[in-house]
Amino acid sequence: IVILVIDVAGALQIKKMFPDAVLCFLNAESLEAIEKRLRNRNTDSEEAIRSRLAVAVSELQSIDKFDFVVINREGEKEKAAREIDETIKKMME
Repeated sequence: IVILVIDVAGALQIKKMFPDAVLCFLNAESLEAIEKRLRNRNTDSEEAIRSRLAVAVSELQSIDKFDFVVINREGEKEKAAREIDETIKKMME
């Protein structure tokens, strides 16, 4: 097993090169949640936040090309990690 943490474009390139690759789309529960997280970090300018949100909207257009989706809810990253782990284990059976 190899796990890569890459953006959507990279994931789709991997799928082209390795058709048997399994893609997981890790997403927040909503665009509003993504915006809230970005703003709460207090690290990005308004322009950077708008740009990152535009990227998120664009990447969501490719969600159907992924094998499974995991929702990473605020404060529940361990739950998301368990869901990914359980899905991988099921696929290996």
